[in-house]
Amino acid sequence: MQVRSFLQTLAGITLLACVHGAAAAAENAPLVLNLLSSVTPIEIGDHPLPEGVDGYRIYTTEFVKGGTRWYRLRLGLFQDNKAARSVVAKLRSRYPSVWVDRATAEEIAAAGAPVAEVKETVAPPPRAVAVPVAVATADTTPPTGAGLVINLLSALTPVNAADHAVPEALAGYRRYVVEYDKSGRRWYRLRLGIFRDRKQATAALAQLRAAYPSAWIESVSAADRVAPEESAPSPIQLASSSQIARDAIEADKRYVINLAASTKPLPTTTVPELVSVRSVHTYATETERRGDRWYFLRAGFFATRAEAEALLPKVLQNYPDARVMKITRYELAQATGVEQAPAKTTASPATKNGNRSALLEVARLAMVEGNYDQAVLLYQKAIDEDDAATAREAQELLGLAHERRGDMVTARKEYQRFLELYPEGEDAERVRQRLIAIDTSRADLKASLREAKKREAPAQYLLYGSFSAIYRRDADISDENGDVVSQSALTTYFDATGRVRSGAYDSRLRVTGSHRSDFLDNGPGDDNRLSTFYLDVLNKEKDWSLRLGRQSSSSGGVLGRFDGIYGGMRLTPQLRLNAVAGYPVATSADTSVNDKANFVGVSADLSGLVENWEFQLYGIQQRAEGYIDRTAVGGEARYFQPGRTFFGLLDYDTHYQQLNTAMMLGTWSMNDATSFNLLYDRRMSPTLSTSNALQGQTVTTLDALAQTYTTEQIEQLALDRTAESQTVMAGVAHTLNERYQVTADLTATEVGDTPASGNVLATPSSGTEYYLSTQLIGRNLFWPDDISILGLRLGNSRTIDSAAVFINSRLNNGPWQLNPRIQVEYRDDKSNDFSYWTLKPSLLASYRRWKDHTLEGEVGSSLTTRSEVPQSYYFSLSYRWDFN
Repeated sequence: MQVRSFLQTLAGITLLACVHGAAAAAENAPLVLNLLSSVTPIEIGDHPLPEGVDGYRIYTTEFVKGGTRWYRLRLGLFQDNKAARSVVAKLRSRYPSVWVDRATAEEIAAAGAPVAEVKETVAPPPRAVAVPVAVATADTTPPTGAGLVINLLSALTPVNAADHAVPEALAGYRRYVVEYDKSGRRWYRLRLGIFRDRKQATAALAQLRAAYPSAWIESVSAADRVAPEESAPSPIQLASSSQIARDAIEADKRYVINLAASTKPLPTTTVPELVSVRSVHTYATETERRGDRWYFLRAGFFATRAEAEALLPKVLQNYPDARVMKITRYELAQATGVEQAPAKTTASPATKNGNRSALLEVARLAMVEGNYDQAVLLYQKAIDEDDAATAREAQELLGLAHERRGDMVTARKEYQRFLELYPEGEDAERVRQRLIAIDTSRADLKASLREAKKREAPAQYLLYGSFSAIYRRDADISDENGDVVSQSALTTYFDATGRVRSGAYDSRLRVTGSHRSDFLDNGPGDDNRLSTFYLDVLNKEKDWSLRLGRQSSSSGGVLGRFDGIYGGMRLTPQLRLNAVAGYPVATSADTSVNDKANFVGVSADLSGLVENWEFQLYGIQQRAEGYIDRTAVGGEARYFQPGRTFFGLLDYDTHYQQLNTAMMLGTWSMNDATSFNLLYDRRMSPTLSTSNALQGQTVTTLDALAQTYTTEQIEQLALDRTAESQTVMAGVAHTLNERYQVTADLTATEVGDTPASGNVLATPSSGTEYYLSTQLIGRNLFWPDDISILGLRLGNSRTIDSAAVFINSRLNNGPWQLNPRIQVEYRDDKSNDFSYWTLKPSLLASYRRWKDHTLEGEVGSSLTTRSEVPQSYYFSLSYRWDFN
């Protein structure tokens, strides 16, 4: 009853806060919609708006909070809350955390800047465009205070207007670039204008949506009046059926959860909340923004935004800034190490009515992005279509794709095949010219290669990383012993990466380590750790990579950190072969190579063989002190389709003839608001290996154990020390509205028993344990960009029953960021026949006034109602410097 009363009180407080926040947001007009917030610059071009939202201005703003520069994507202006809320409903599926905010004075001024006298020329309406542009006379000087322009795109790097085409019907308008400084950064905007009124501008905007999905309309400014005109045509024109192509691309699995962003390199660590979701790949990536290098920790990959949002609540407690985003195909290729499989595409009936096939549109975009392997797959598929015109065009472009990827032998064969099938026509003449170019003499080819080499960009040298130091003190409090300090230590961390980019090569050397100084007389002592120390070389043209040194891997049967070499090379668009060899590393505290154990393995990544499926097959053998430690074969299978995903993993030890791991995970999105997931995981714990025989023994090596037992007996001891565990989990996530989301998951798990043998006692089974977790997640309740989580956890096991409720919030105020947390837990210790309550309050505060320096402090305690359970408290102080 006490727990229930406490929960009702907390829910009431949360509801009142929400009502207060909503009322405050509606007090003043005009209003804007905050689509998303990020610590990395937002590219407007990456955020197209759905139909029905045309005419509003989409833009970005910046502000500094907690010493960190934040970026917001905004849409507006709206004169009242009703108008804003009507648009929120249209944006909810794409921007689930969108919220209504009051426009700042700067935003209002930007939307209504005065205009002066300008001229415009309107061309005739374009072919096959549903909404024509209004035709004006050549002398179309708008009156003072009138006139609109279309902002095509914004960027932090200089924009060349000649590189960005517009439809022929709009070629008469001025296409120009304006520059401005905002928050110490120089921005560049590509614009088109001038339009007499909003009706005329909106009609033009409809024609530009395919090429510039985030374009928006705004009033003419002084910068627009003086901007020089750029009208050189673009060498690449977007096809008229770009919308079909984008719909096909939607089948790509390019949605990820961005867990964290930092100016310090972020390690690709295991995310505890996603351990059971084995199909999720966690990776680190980076980008450079006007001299600043940013690093991101991300988890993916998902076919739809809804699938990613289903897992988002799992990580918000430890990654409060986590958000769902869509990445580029280039990042997907870099993160996975394999080229993207072709998106699922269905040829529309329009294909046979004269329009280009959707497959050709997706393939063309792949060619523009440089993804020639993907283009090859798509053109091959297009050739198999029934439509003859599609097959003819695809056959020509297939040869071009092979030529672009450097495979001149195959390109020549495809061109010859085209001429055999289609000997007449303008396209046949083009193909003959390409054949002549391929057959050019070797001397001319070498000369052109030498000339190309001279034009190569100079090598880039980069050095970046971070240094941090944290002091932490923990103490236990009891009636018998008073205050007993259990930890007093200063730990320093160092992470540095040197990178060289030259031509086709991208090489980097990375070192990550730490030193711990223990200030306790009876403590564990000082220690040094080396987490990462490797040289990585990537050849982008030949698509091969090689990494040498201390590194980590979770694929191909490798079980984590090792000292060794890992390499791979793509042989065909469907096949990539990988090989690995090295020495396993038990812990990063082992700073020397463990030459008593070693392993070697091979794997093959298969994609594009079966629609929507990807596979990996591997084999690996590990030896320890000359004994077979582990010999396994296995595979992974992934299925991706909008609204549905499946991941399966099998690992079988051929030496012990035992199934090590069998895991299946499926997700299903019922609609944009609700999704379900189901997991079954059966595995050996720990992973079966001969080294398991050392558990509980007085000796530490297999050679020493062999003085007492035979090899067969040692292997039986390894089997006896390895338990079998099973886990079943079912979860659901549902978005209530623009600010609230609720999640729940139920887990049942059991670890089996192990028999007594080799002077080691038997261990009983844990029995089936049940855990229920549910969370109510609220955003922007008190201040912009805040997050609050109200959670409830229930547990039932053979020895302990527990119930806990917690609140975790992240609040921002200028250079400060505050993270208050409180948890109340009730535990019934059935093995000791007593129960007690625990209160765990804590506060984390960080201060970041300077760009590269952060100060942070945390204090917390654990207070209990039983003297048998000691109380405790802790505090920590830390400093971090990011250098680049």
